[in-house]
This record gives sequence, structure tokens and C-alpha cells, in this order.
Amino acid sequence: MIKANSTSRRSPYARFAPLVVATLGLTLTMAPSLRAQDINPHRQIIVQRSPANSGKLVIKSLTHNAAKQPLRAGTTFSVTMTGTPRAQVEIFLIEDGNNVRSLPVQEVSAGVYVASLNVRNQDRLEEGIIIGRLQRQNQVVFRAASEPVVFQSRGGAGGNSSNPRPSPEPENPNTLRPQFTSHQNEDRITTRGFTLRGQTQANAEVSIRVTSSLPVLGGFLDLASGILINQTVRADNQGNFQLQIPPPNNMSRGVRYLIQAAARRGNQTSPTVELTLIQE
Repeated sequence: MIKANSTSRRSPYARFAPLVVATLGLTLTMAPSLRAQDINPHRQIIVQRSPANSGKLVIKSLTHNAAKQPLRAGTTFSVTMTGTPRAQVEIFLIEDGNNVRSLPVQEVSAGVYVASLNVRNQDRLEEGIIIGRLQRQNQVVFRAASEPVVFQSRGGAGGNSSNPRPSPEPENPNTLRPQFTSHQNEDRITTRGFTLRGQTQANAEVSIRVTSSLPVLGGFLDLASGILINQTVRADNQGNFQLQIPPPNNMSRGVRYLIQAAARRGNQTSPTVELTLIQE
């Protein structure tokens, strides 16, 4: 059974309906009335596989930081979803209607879910779609963000847009915000422990916090949760820094490492950047 709560205006995402339906895992048997216009950022789709006995499941909002202007390589893409607390959550990025990427997400406070992605130079997007999925017991809710996602490579080259966007200004190599040089987001770790390297301003202090987790049973259990390291290192005269990260006690394939880093120099402090790595 599918219910939609809101307006009837046609969505700009309508042409992506088949891919969105595949992403949400709906079939024509489960959702015989789902049409292209149902993929609407102003409406919430509720799927009930059987009569629900729990409280109402709801997504109140779904926003991201790539709505006002394109994000470029070296920045962090962030998605925030608010809704029913303590639910099972997934956030998907549909890339120009061709590919679906699942973003790592955490409940940072009751009912507030945040996902992030480090934008790489090859991550060029002309019209990405963010889909949020919330599940608890026998009820599932989906919602699409109202604004498209746009990533722009450093050189502004590539893409098939008929209205190419202007190239961003060259990235400042002396920026205080830490940039990881040893790994990219979602890279696989094949060793016990690893060395994290990055760059910031010369002689800046970089605070690094690394946690590990191994979600199982749909995220209801975590077999390797813990803080691996929480340490401050100083960059050298060229702004390079590194830190050896130890393995978790219960290391196994699938362990996810969340790395958070912020740099400080004098009275200036950079925003926190995040990186997710996965143990092979």
C-alpha cells in the first residue's frame, strides 16, 4: 500500500522514476500505482508491508549543502535528515540518473541523521538526487530532497550539460582545512592498521579522531564499536602530517573506520572533515 501526503505538481525528477523505484526496492506488485510524478520532493511515500502496530513513521525534512552552489573537489558534501528517532536509515545519492551510491549515515542526536561524502575531483554531478529511507518494524518511509546535487571538478571540464558552469577558482594549497592524501572516501584497507597522511597549513595542529564500527543485523548490533585514536599531531613546514592508526580489537572484514580531523593555527580553526574507510 502506498500513500502520498501532499501536492500534485509534477516533479523535475520524473524522468528518473524507474531508477528511483529500483533504488527504493519497490516492485509493481508492491506498488502498482507508483508513477513518475510520484517521485516528488514535496511528498512522502509510505510503504506498509503489513498493518502497522507502532507509532507513525515520518521524515520531517531532507536537506543538503550542495543546493546553493556546486561543491568542488576537497569539500565535504553533507546531508541532514530529520524524522522518527532510533530508526533504520539509508541515504542514497542518484548520480545523473546513471548510478546509485549509498552514503554512510549516523544518528547524531534523537531523530537527526547526518551523512557525508568527501568530494573528489572525479565526482562531477550535473543533477544528483538525494533519497532518504527510514524503516522501523513493518513500516518504511521515503523522501526526496527538493534541490538537486551539483559537484564540479577543479578544472570544470567534462559533463554533457548544455549550460556548463564556470570553472571554480584554483584551490588554495595553503588552506587550513585538512585534506587527506593517503586515502579517498570508501577506500578499502587490506592491512592490520594503517597510516593516515594529509596536508594543511605549515605547522598547524591537526586533531584526529578515529572510530570503528561493524554494523550487523541491519545496524541493530555493532560488533566493533570504539574509539581507536583521539590525538593531535603537528604538521611540518610543508603542511604535511601523518598518524599511525591501530587496528580494532575485533577486526574483521567489513569494519568501517570514521576519521574526523580539524586543524588549528593561531586563533583560526578549520571545519571538521570526515573520511570513511572499510576493512577488507
